[in-house]
Amino acid sequence: MNTSLWLKFFVTLAVVSASSLAHGSDCESMFKSTIRASAGDYIRTAQVRANGVKPPQFANPAYEQKAQVTWSGVLGPKLIQDYLVPGTSLISHSLRGANEPGVVKTTTGNMVHLRADIAGEATNIGVSYNALKENLGRKVKSYVRDNAVAVVLFIHGGGSNTTGHHVGANIMDFLNPRSVDVISIDLKWHGEGSRNSPESVRQELEILRQYVRVLTGNTKKPIFLAGHSMGGVIADLYMRHFPNDDLFAGVMSLSTVADSAPGQSLAVKREREAAVERQNQSNEMIPADERNLGAMLARQGKISPTCGFYCDVMMTGVDWTMPVHQGADYIPALYVIGRGDALYQGNEAAFTNGVAKLKNVEFVVFEQRRDIKAKDGQKMTIGHLIFDHKPLVEFSADVPLETQQKVFEGKIDKAEFERLRADGRLKMEPQFTFEDLKSPEIYARIRNFISRVAGRELPKVEPSRDPLDDVVQEYLKNLAFREFAKSHSYLHRRATQAGAE
Repeated sequence: MNTSLWLKFFVTLAVVSASSLAHGSDCESMFKSTIRASAGDYIRTAQVRANGVKPPQFANPAYEQKAQVTWSGVLGPKLIQDYLVPGTSLISHSLRGANEPGVVKTTTGNMVHLRADIAGEATNIGVSYNALKENLGRKVKSYVRDNAVAVVLFIHGGGSNTTGHHVGANIMDFLNPRSVDVISIDLKWHGEGSRNSPESVRQELEILRQYVRVLTGNTKKPIFLAGHSMGGVIADLYMRHFPNDDLFAGVMSLSTVADSAPGQSLAVKREREAAVERQNQSNEMIPADERNLGAMLARQGKISPTCGFYCDVMMTGVDWTMPVHQGADYIPALYVIGRGDALYQGNEAAFTNGVAKLKNVEFVVFEQRRDIKAKDGQKMTIGHLIFDHKPLVEFSADVPLETQQKVFEGKIDKAEFERLRADGRLKMEPQFTFEDLKSPEIYARIRNFISRVAGRELPKVEPSRDPLDDVVQEYLKNLAFREFAKSHSYLHRRATQAGAE
């Protein structure tokens, strides 16, 4: 736990040693006993306790199946367990890629990582703390807030060798204040997902349906399935396998893999894919480091036999043959891909015929955009990673460079921005607002798609937090904090009404 977090903890709570309380020691002795052990001591103790856990190796399937036995969940104190949906528990060990020693995974934002074991399939999930805390007193537990407008199940990309919730966590932080809850989940053979072998595409989708029902408490709110890359393939498969679905209200398939030869054999599809990949290695439309996407992912450690095994099984189900109903029976879908994506270049016709011509589908190809961190007007080609740019803003020739610079740096006043837009001197797609200047474009498109399908604008309401929330969330995600909590009591004091006044 870092220094600032400890300071925050001591500022918001009165913390005393449980053993000191039992013996009625004075305040000075209680404080001394509290600080006897350092944060480092608790981290080291937590790590020792988790040493029996074997991390994923992503190389040997037999080893993976043995290692998964150690990726277990643990029950917390009753108060903590009352926050959780049945079938879910606390993660007992640090995850690969954890930001700090002793931390399960993400250290900021709304997300909490948990272990779920539903219908014999165990995996790691990421849920919103704001949704989780409403379970106290609920008869039916759920990771969906009572006042949520909708829910998104987010699926990460293929090849992830750590729990793949970093993108889901960012989308969660964007959508939570807009009354949408997000749940993310590790795919099989990825992160610490199940190492059971997939039987069929249909069965894998049925397992996903079972998870959704349990984690959402069979909510009646609209649920959306979203995924990036291989997660986008899962969303695409779901739309086509479950026409007229009554569980998901819509899907969002981002940077998905094309069916390069609809209706043809798997051998023909693979041959076509290999030819496109060879052609793309010298394709200047694709960002240089993405021209051989497979090699790029391998360099990043995101390609492995175990992950590839699951992805290959799921890809056998991809079929973009135009159905008789022309897509009218499919649930609403949003497809987004970058013009320079190696999965799009060479497959443009496949996307046009297999996606864009479907009814109920919104198909968006990102042309050149400005990087989200750019402070000048330079544009970049959008490839496979579609989360790194803001909505495109264009100016007429008479807008001063200083004003343009203020827009790029996010320093322009809203009134000035709206005036320039009303005068036609600044152009941005009508669906985007001044607020969207600060966020990735894809997040705004996801928000607008959910709003359109749900039939209402998403209200922006910042969830309220109380100092006790910080303590509970820290307990859920920080192994060192759990060690600390074993020997300390927490006195959470609020002012009386008279004192507050």
